[in-house]
Amino acid sequence: MSRALASICPFCGEEHERTTAVVKKGFAGAEPHMRPGDFTLCWFCGEFCVMGDSGMLRRPTHSEARQIRRDQCCVKLRDGWQTVQAAKARRH
Repeated sequence: MSRALASICPFCGEEHERTTAVVKKGFAGAEPHMRPGDFTLCWFCGEFCVMGDSGMLRRPTHSEARQIRRDQCCVKLRDGWQTVQAAKARRH
């Protein structure tokens, strides 16, 4: 069973029912629960957030933002998000 987390996106303010960390290729096992420093993508606005020490989401630091831009998992995840958003726009 997955635990539910209430978190707020620091970019758009949308509440998330659950938070899942971005994981590397080859991950096997249960859905990863976020730890401080892990990245996640807000499905509402498409911005990457970081789990802070308090357990709440925060904006990435400049260093973390640079790391996100260079991380292929993050690049592919955002590309997928943009593809879904474009498909939704075409339907409306």
